[in-house]
Amino acid sequence: MRKKEFWIKSLIIIVALVCILPYMGVIYHTLPRNDEFACAYGIAVRGGYSLSALIDHVIDNYMEWEGNYSGVFIYSALNPIIIGNSDFTVHFMNIICFIGFILGWSYIIYRCLSFFQMHENGKRILTLTVLIISMNCRFMRETLGWYTGYMYYTLQLLLGTLGLFMVFDLTTNTETEKKNKKEIAVLLIACVFEVIGAGGTLHVSAILCWVVLLLLVWTICRKKNWIKSAILFCSIFIFTIVNVAAPGHRVRKGDYESVSLVHGVIYTVTCVYNEIKRLCTETFLPYVFLIIFILLFFTIKQVKNNKELHPLIVAFCGISCIVGSSFPVCYGYGESTMASRGYEMMDLMIVIWSILFLCSIVNYLLSKDIVLSRESIIVITVISLLVFSTVAIDNVEISDIPVLKCAAGLADGSIKDYSDYWRNVLHEVENSPEKNLVIRVDGEYLDKECIIDRVMIQEDETSWVNTSMATFYGHDSVKIERID
Repeated sequence: MRKKEFWIKSLIIIVALVCILPYMGVIYHTLPRNDEFACAYGIAVRGGYSLSALIDHVIDNYMEWEGNYSGVFIYSALNPIIIGNSDFTVHFMNIICFIGFILGWSYIIYRCLSFFQMHENGKRILTLTVLIISMNCRFMRETLGWYTGYMYYTLQLLLGTLGLFMVFDLTTNTETEKKNKKEIAVLLIACVFEVIGAGGTLHVSAILCWVVLLLLVWTICRKKNWIKSAILFCSIFIFTIVNVAAPGHRVRKGDYESVSLVHGVIYTVTCVYNEIKRLCTETFLPYVFLIIFILLFFTIKQVKNNKELHPLIVAFCGISCIVGSSFPVCYGYGESTMASRGYEMMDLMIVIWSILFLCSIVNYLLSKDIVLSRESIIVITVISLLVFSTVAIDNVEISDIPVLKCAAGLADGSIKDYSDYWRNVLHEVENSPEKNLVIRVDGEYLDKECIIDRVMIQEDETSWVNTSMATFYGHDSVKIERID
């Protein structure tokens, strides 16, 4: 038995490495883009790196641009351009952020699957599968391959969800109901995580508010010790309001079309629908979900006939989370589309809630003693027909799967070549003694499409990215000049 366990764990590790290392290799080569230089500029004009400069930068940003206080503070305090200004520092932060995502998101998936009774190996394999699916709906260029995006979105989501599970463990701990020092310390840490989570982008704040609210409702309905959940919800809700109330949001919203709440809802529903349609027609997600659905009948062994695990309740919670968290973005921009980072967050939510929904369906069927019987075969057949009749197979390209695209780009050297070229451009900005610096850039590298983004220095020297870089590196002006 131990030998079987060893081979299963070894297989899981091998598959994980094969699917994750190409992604990590690309993340390693990602470059500073734009906000990193704006942040460096903001700290430089406030006297250089210090706690007072960081606080002043957060306050000014809160008043003049947006309310994500913790995101601004963390990405300013740990900005590799500021603290190291070297290739090593950038590479190091890229890898640390990537490892943090892998460990954090894997933990979240594993804990979510723990709501259902599964064999431990089955749960590990499903966790790895969901992790790989989440990373391959699209290349996560802005929430994983962009330092600022990670600090604004990914870190807050991971910490906020970790705080939720910490309090969930407290409320389900039947050993003692006493408010001992350890419980109080854990609750305080969880609340700190929620305060950090609320201070990121409003997209993530909305996700955290909703899932913590679900925890509160669950503890009340289950007649658990709901006080801890209420304290946690107050911490995330109050500081989300602090985020929303930032005067900077009104300043930033002035750059976009103002729309009514009704139009904001319509734009949000349209945005979510279009993304689900893309996932169903341009990725292999429906096929993977179908396979997972069938295998879950062999993975979920013991039935939990809990009302909160009913498929309709899980579906409602998932849809509400996805639509509700996307609303602040669509309403703020006044459009039915979002930046890439918004879709990346949405994809993560779609994947995890879809998996929980599939688990809830299987759990429900098993509770009705429908175990691969005639009824279950009919259900699987109907779902299969619906999936294969609605998915346009011609739109699905294997070469577009992000991890395979990463592997191909690393294998042919195109990603390293692209990264090295733009890193040399950045080195020239950093080291050149010229006050009015003009950098000649090969037009091929300006037009070339790559899975990673280039350093966003522009041909217009008045661009905010250019002026930020010029100030930070001691130039009067910086721009690039295209040569063909």
